[in-house]
Amino acid sequence: MKLTRHFEERWAERIGTPVPAPGEVEEMKNDAIFIQRSRDLFTPTGRRYRILALYWLPQENLILKIDERRNVAVTIITPETAAEEGV
Repeated sequence: MKLTRHFEERWAERIGTPVPAPGEVEEMKNDAIFIQRSRDLFTPTGRRYRILALYWLPQENLILKIDERRNVAVTIITPETAAEEGV
């Protein structure tokens, strides 16, 4: 598994601990509760739109967003994410 720069930045910002190694993120994913599978959709004009897979880690209180086609961890969602976005 690879980690995007966005994932690493969000991890540092929202979790505040050193970013885990790709293998550790893979283990976290394997231990997580699967919420949503990854899908490729297309708009009426034919433009591709990818929905990322979601994995919930209740003990860490976060959700991993994974691009399963490329095997890449894209970002994380935490309770603070909603506050940051004004939800």
